[in-house]
Amino acid sequence: MSLVKLNARSGLTTGSVLQVVTANKTGSSQNSTSSTYADVTNLTANITPSSTSNYLLIMVQVSTQHFGNNATTDPNGRVKLTDGSTDFVETSYYHYVESNDKYHLGSHFMQHYYNPNTTSQVSLKLQMKAVAGRFGVFAEDDGATIRPTNITVMEIAA
Repeated sequence: MSLVKLNARSGLTTGSVLQVVTANKTGSSQNSTSSTYADVTNLTANITPSSTSNYLLIMVQVSTQHFGNNATTDPNGRVKLTDGSTDFVETSYYHYVESNDKYHLGSHFMQHYYNPNTTSQVSLKLQMKAVAGRFGVFAEDDGATIRPTNITVMEIAA
């Protein structure tokens, strides 16, 4: 995880970016056939806001793979952004795949802007589940994708 923290000098105006944190999914890709949400492993963005009035802008890129099970199953999965107690954004990814040996690769984007009202560390992560078929999320060091899954968080001055 990388962190860029700007020196908080007087004169920074509302809307200024105070710090940026980026976390990339590492390790291997993760596949699931489970209909229960599970954490996307090796991917957590930790940020500690400098003021309770500041906001967080969270941007997520998710690289996915959908696997067909048979000629009548259209694989799809869901990914959600959470801090472990609050779910912020949930998206569904769907693609028709006509047979068991076929798959589809996708790259998706989501974002969320909110005030965590804390100066304690906020840990943001993704969770995933399969709805039908088999659903996968790629890691940055997996040779199968050049668009890894990542979370970028910016603290914005209020």
